[in-house]
Amino acid sequence: MKGLVVIPFHNEGQVAELYSEELILTFQSSNHINVDFYLANDFSSDDTKNYLDSIKNKYNNVVIQNNKENLGHGKTVVNGYLYAIENNYQYVVQIDGDNAAEPKSIMQLVKNPLIRISTFHCKKNKPPRQANPKNNYFYFKNKFKF
Repeated sequence: MKGLVVIPFHNEGQVAELYSEELILTFQSSNHINVDFYLANDFSSDDTKNYLDSIKNKYNNVVIQNNKENLGHGKTVVNGYLYAIENNYQYVVQIDGDNAAEPKSIMQLVKNPLIRISTFHCKKNKPPRQANPKNNYFYFKNKFKF
């Protein structure tokens, strides 16, 4: 079974390279997971493109998408999903390129697929009403915690 990890970036600079490589190496350390990486640069005005190109040169399972204009987060991610469909991937995962999700925690999700996590934008660091542990939702502030 082959999957695609979609990672959108906008003005992340060197973080784009460091985080992409950390994610790639984390997924590679798991022998039972076969994924490619779709790194999407949403028309960054900094050197994000150069850093992503260096990742492409290191790994053969990386596809780079450089948007010709700023499409925004949503459209950039949807384009990644469309790429997955057009290329017959069995599953797709989206991870934002801002280094908010710890790669080791992502692997916990892969190992425990019955865990379901939803995130919400909250005010004053209060969990939303929908974040009910009885419904398998976990509220977290900055990183996945298990």
